[in-house]
Amino acid sequence: MIQLLEEKTIWISDFIITENYHVKLDENVVKKLIEKINSNFNGKYNYKIQ
Repeated sequence: MIQLLEEKTIWISDFIITENYHVKLDENVVKKLIEKINSNFNGKYNYKIQ
C-alpha cells in the first residue's frame, strides 16, 4: 500500500468514508493492491548472507 502511495498510483479520492466513518478502498484500488501484493510475493529477491 505504501509503495502505491509513493508511486502516486492511488489518491485520497480512492478512499471511501462510510456513514459509520469506516474507510474503504475503491474497487479498482483494491485490484491494484492485490496485483502489487502478488507481484511482491512472486518476485525473486537476492539476499547476501554474511
